[in-house]
Amino acid sequence: MKKIIALCLIIPTLFPSHETIIQKTPVMPASTHVLDIVSTIKPIQAIIAGYLDIHDQLAHTIPLDSVASSVALSPFNKYAVIASNCESVKIFDIAQNKFIDPLKHSDKIQHVMFSPDGTYLMAHQRASYVNAPFYYGVTVWHFATRHKIETFRHYIRTWRAQFSPDSKKIAYTHTNSERESTRLVLFNLENGIISPIDNTGLYSVQSCAFSPDSKYFAIGYSGAGKIKIHDMITKKVVTSLDCPNGVREMAFSPDGTLLAAETNGAVINLQIWDIQTRKIVHTLQDGSNQVCLRAFSPDKKRLVSCSQIWDLNTGKKTASIETSYNGISPDGKFMAVSDWNSRSIKICDANTGSLLHENKRNPILFEAVVYSPDGIYLAIISRDKFVTLWKNQASDLK
Repeated sequence: MKKIIALCLIIPTLFPSHETIIQKTPVMPASTHVLDIVSTIKPIQAIIAGYLDIHDQLAHTIPLDSVASSVALSPFNKYAVIASNCESVKIFDIAQNKFIDPLKHSDKIQHVMFSPDGTYLMAHQRASYVNAPFYYGVTVWHFATRHKIETFRHYIRTWRAQFSPDSKKIAYTHTNSERESTRLVLFNLENGIISPIDNTGLYSVQSCAFSPDSKYFAIGYSGAGKIKIHDMITKKVVTSLDCPNGVREMAFSPDGTLLAAETNGAVINLQIWDIQTRKIVHTLQDGSNQVCLRAFSPDKKRLVSCSQIWDLNTGKKTASIETSYNGISPDGKFMAVSDWNSRSIKICDANTGSLLHENKRNPILFEAVVYSPDGIYLAIISRDKFVTLWKNQASDLK
């Protein structure tokens, strides 16, 4: 039966709303939304081109009552945590191959992610009934004890929830009314205090990002055309960058020396800043408005956007991907892209964009794929109400 199921599955790639990229220990487990983890990218074990071929092994098939909306894998591959727009978070024990007691919630859980060290679990939620006084929110649990640390609720929407790389803080943006500007919440998990950020005279917060060492925090403002980088201890602004059209997304390079900003405007482009000199070193734009920010390569030599690969030494595009970019392997050598027309997954060289492997085995559309922190597992969400875990058997060929 497992073999039959295996033949009906494809290996998809990363999500979404934003998304996930993996880093070396302490790891940032991937989630199905890129918005939360794109800023902390470091290399770990290599993922080889044959990952989707004969070297794959179906490790677990997890049946669900409904299609999952998000999945996150804990460090050391102990648990798969699944959200499916219901009032609980399902927890699958990978070693025991069974579900254990879920985390219950009064709201519908839409998205889940682990802190880099696996201590905490964070979830985006939505109220279960239409006339709820607070419709959206964010909840954080201590995962081992299942103790709820805090629940934040807001009227309209929450975005861009993320852990700091050192797992000590969370940040997210929210609005409480359609007329209100977007605000930032920066919460200290160690003392339970919301850290104040002075944004006097500035407009709506549109994006935020932690530096890889967790010492700095960048905030992008719409309207004001500013990027402010704050010292995480003093909360004072240490660097201010001018970005006239506002900022949609941001990401630090793995060594923290560069900041990539996806700008607003009629023509979307990517600006690469040298943080020390406060100067733009590259402006990346190809006229297609398809340059949405995804990830730096671990060596800082390349930047991946929705469908392009950019050389950061020259500032020139080195490759275009015809299908939608979804994820990058933990070592930064390979890209996974999805082709919804053929319902296939393609593995491409992250340097050249050339096709290395194509998988066409699944007639059922997928929703997302998540790498485990060590690259051993791929967790796949598909529309047939399954989450499947595939185990790589070719690590000796890396």
